[in-house]
Amino acid sequence: MPNYGLLIDYEYCSGCHSCEVACKEEHGFPVGKHGIRVFNDGPWPIDNRKMNWNKIPIPTDLCDLCADRVAKGKVPTCVHHCLCQAMKFGTIDELCEDLKRKHKQVLWVPREGEPLNWQEEIDTTSVVEKLKHVKHDITYSVADDSALKGGEANTSFKLALQREEQKLDERQKVE
Repeated sequence: MPNYGLLIDYEYCSGCHSCEVACKEEHGFPVGKHGIRVFNDGPWPIDNRKMNWNKIPIPTDLCDLCADRVAKGKVPTCVHHCLCQAMKFGTIDELCEDLKRKHKQVLWVPREGEPLNWQEEIDTTSVVEKLKHVKHDITYSVADDSALKGGEANTSFKLALQREEQKLDERQKVE
């Protein structure tokens, strides 16, 4: 659907996240996966009288502009559920004309090609679990090379690793 896009007017976005919720419900995305996210820009002072604080909805690579809804003549669910009407769906040419008329807007166009397979299995094995099966001694680096010299950072990291291994063992006993 490369001829269509979203025009997002972040001057009016209230940060209510209704677009995020509607998208997750429409597509059944699991925890941690999103078709759109609302990000904060600020707050930070511009000068003594003004603050910058924007809420900016940003579609992710999983967004297909609700191709199924659009095929039925509907707008994408994020546009439909936006309480502030900060998003507009249309052709790229129409949206470009609107973009010229006002500042604080972002034009977003979906990626081309095959839709991403967001349901594919992801290896969620913890790093601790993977390290348990390593047969040789490993030296861990924390933030600097003191870990390589056997300093305190290396000792505290090993203690943290032992605690994680104990937690993992306790969880496996419960299962």
